[in-house]
Amino acid sequence: MQLNRLEGFYWVAHTGGYAAAARAMPFTISQPAVHQQVKRLEEDVEFKLFERVGRSDMRLTPGGQALFDFIAPFFVGYDAAVRAARANTTGGLLRIQAAHQLIRELLPSWVAALTAARPGVQVEVLEAGAVDLNALRRGDADLLIDYVGAEPPSDVGAQTVAVTFGFLVAPASLPGVANGDLATQLRTPGSRLAALEGLPFIAYSRHLGHHGVQREALDHFNLAPRVVAYLERAECITAMVAAGVGYSFIPSMEPGGPQAPGVSAFPIAVDGARFPVVALWRQSGTPHPLIELMLSLAPDMRQRAQGRLPSTR
Repeated sequence: MQLNRLEGFYWVAHTGGYAAAARAMPFTISQPAVHQQVKRLEEDVEFKLFERVGRSDMRLTPGGQALFDFIAPFFVGYDAAVRAARANTTGGLLRIQAAHQLIRELLPSWVAALTAARPGVQVEVLEAGAVDLNALRRGDADLLIDYVGAEPPSDVGAQTVAVTFGFLVAPASLPGVANGDLATQLRTPGSRLAALEGLPFIAYSRHLGHHGVQREALDHFNLAPRVVAYLERAECITAMVAAGVGYSFIPSMEPGGPQAPGVSAFPIAVDGARFPVVALWRQSGTPHPLIELMLSLAPDMRQRAQGRLPSTR
C-alpha cells in the first residue's frame, strides 16, 4: 500500500471533499489526482470509503471511518514529531552498557536527570561484566560506561564521567582491624601489613579487569595470600569479608568506601588506586543526540573525576 493514497484519503476525510483536500494538502496537487488516490486505496482495501451527500461533500462510510480513526493520529502528529526530532527535544532510545557496580552507584540519579530533561525518553541498561567495545561497533549499545585501563581506540569517543577509588576491605572483627593496627600499618610507608598475615584473599573472577588490579595491589603491599573465592560482584565480596572468610581490594565511588555491617574499609592512598570511569560511544555514523545530552547532565561527576585521592585513615 502506498502512503500517498492514505494521505489523499486522510485529507478528503478531514476537509469533507476532493476540492477542499487538494487545497489543504501541503503540496500542489489537482482534484482529479486526489480522487485517483482515494480510488486506488478503495481498490486496495476492497470497500467503499466515502459516499456523496452533496455536490462536493463526502461522508465516510463505516469502513472508511474505521480506517480514518486508525491513520488520523499519524497525520495529525507527523509535523510535530518532525519538529521535535529536528530540535532533539523529546523521546528517543538510549541503550547503555555498564558494569553492575556503576549501574547501582552511578546510573540511577544520572538516568533520572535524563528522563526529567527529555520527556518520553526510553533507556535500556544492559549489565556487562567486562568492557566490550564491539558492542558499540555492532550497534548493540549506544553508550558504554566502565573503567577502561587503556587508551580507547580512535573510532571510539571517550569522556571521563566519574572516578572510583581502591579500598582494602577486611573483617571488622579481625583483631588487627579492631585495635587499629591495620590502619596504622597502612599509614606507614613501606610497612608490612602484619594484621592481614594468614588471612585468605577473596578475588574478582579471573576474566574481569578488576582481578588484574587486585593482583597489582597485592604486589604493591608484598602480599601473597591464599585465594579462597573468585566472585563477580563487589557486594558478594563484601558479604564474604563480613562473614570473616577473608579480605580483599575493591573499588568504590563512596567517599568512605563500601559500607557493610561487619566490614571495615581503608582507602589505598597510592596513584594506582584511582580508577577513572569513562563513557564511550561510537564515533562513526549519525551522532546520537541523547549521548550529548546524557554527558551534559554529569558535571558533578566530572568534578569528582578531578578529585584527590582519599586520605588514609
